[in-house]
Amino acid sequence: MYLFSVIRQKSSVLKRMWKFLGYSLLVLALGIQTIRLFKKLKLEPELFSKESSIQSSQIPFPGVTVCPPFVIDKKALEPDFLRLNNLTEYHLKSVLVQTCPDIMKYDQNGGINVDLVDVLQKVSQNITESMMRCGINDFHQDFDDCERFFHNSLTDDGLCFTFNMLGYHSMFKDGLSSDFDIFKRTRVTKTWEPNISMNHEHHDDVNDPEPTRWTLETGYLSNDSLIQPARAVKMQTLEIVTNLVKNQKLCANWEQSYRVVLHLPNELPQLTYQMISVPLGKEKRILVSARMVKFEKSLRKFPANKRGCYYEDEKPLKIFKSYTKVNCEYECMISFIYSTCGCVKFSMPRTKDMKVCGFMESKCSGFIAARWPRSYYRNETNKRKFPEYPCGCIPSCTEIKYRVVKEVETNTVFSHLQFHSNIKVIFVNSQIEKISNYVTYRLENFILDVGGLIGICLGSSLLSLPQYLLNACYNIVTYIKKAFRMCKMRNKKNEQVHPQSRLDAVVEIQFDEVTSIDGSESNQQQTIFSISNGQTSLLEPVHGLREEIWIEEM
Repeated sequence: MYLFSVIRQKSSVLKRMWKFLGYSLLVLALGIQTIRLFKKLKLEPELFSKESSIQSSQIPFPGVTVCPPFVIDKKALEPDFLRLNNLTEYHLKSVLVQTCPDIMKYDQNGGINVDLVDVLQKVSQNITESMMRCGINDFHQDFDDCERFFHNSLTDDGLCFTFNMLGYHSMFKDGLSSDFDIFKRTRVTKTWEPNISMNHEHHDDVNDPEPTRWTLETGYLSNDSLIQPARAVKMQTLEIVTNLVKNQKLCANWEQSYRVVLHLPNELPQLTYQMISVPLGKEKRILVSARMVKFEKSLRKFPANKRGCYYEDEKPLKIFKSYTKVNCEYECMISFIYSTCGCVKFSMPRTKDMKVCGFMESKCSGFIAARWPRSYYRNETNKRKFPEYPCGCIPSCTEIKYRVVKEVETNTVFSHLQFHSNIKVIFVNSQIEKISNYVTYRLENFILDVGGLIGICLGSSLLSLPQYLLNACYNIVTYIKKAFRMCKMRNKKNEQVHPQSRLDAVVEIQFDEVTSIDGSESNQQQTIFSISNGQTSLLEPVHGLREEIWIEEM
């Protein structure tokens, strides 16, 4: 019988151990899964895309930059022009070689000290020379001077002309080189509705630095009377008749065609992107559409690298006021060229302390720009630090992407005019596609999932948690009350067994025979202390006698 009882006791212990181990594993699994779900809720968003459509008037008409073939006014090569502008032929060619390398074969190691942009403006065709007439919507009803629609801009091709781009103060931060005052002239549009001509008010950013009220993230303000940039409306058409002035010196390595670039109004034109060529003597219609991609504000709580985009105020840029992937990468390229070559290209926005690359240095900057971003990733540090995007320039959380639906080229109208072209940019849709990205895993999903895990692992649910908590609190309070009651009963029992009695003590200290210093022996001595009622008294020593005294409390 004893053997069986021992076996039963051992099996009971093993059973309890297995139960404890099983419950521990279930609780561990529950904790791991709960942590994973919490990370999914707070750190790793699960995005869902929803397609819809919006009115095209909620986005701006694209910025349109037109670059004429690079030609040089022959007057600029005359001695009188050089003398009036305090230039030498060497200085002039050091400027022109930036856009027309075959104009001079020479070595130049230093930066350019002349006002390059000012010289370019003087030797290049201006707006009135490059564009005969410009119009919005109906070509025959709304002709106007092109200076009312376009302003100067800089690209790698030299002086270009841009429609519907933000003004200087809305585009750039303070502290840029004075060369970029060329952007300060801008236009403010009052109205642009279907089949209604566009009315303009001229504003000079130097005297009226009022920034635009449109931003890429927030869009247009409702009922805004001043609309800049102009809105995109179905079949809204920008039409330009170009003119290449005769008797100008054409750069030999340039094709005889105009170049058109479409871009966002808050971005500088990049000729390496969507560039369209319009040959002289031809007419080209460019049909344009757009698409918007937007991340909802609820995604702000997640890290930018997890959601894959930056909101406008999350990554400030040094040159541009508004963040876009194009602006960020352009700044990155400028910084990389300056750190590598010690200078920047003349067309790049730059601070006052940056110098413009000379002819030999322009080979360095041109090599990097032409092979961007491959040239950036030749640096192993950059490759490790930013494996996907140069300088970490991920897309913005609100993007508008323009795309050319179709290009139609004809030569029926201008075939006999060898120095003219006709360009039409037409926005073809009244509604555009909008893709909204939002998080699908929310707090309610987290609660449901955790409740399900509790049911699977513990055979319970979240509704049982309050019950468990209440039972735990009740058991703790009951245990404390029971322990207090037992302690009180034990004290009462002790008082009944020994009623008001105290044990007095006698402490006896006995010294054996000791030998003094001189060798003589002393007698045994005994000293007795009496402790009674917490007080100690010393009794008289008695030689050779042991006494015990008990004093009882009366």
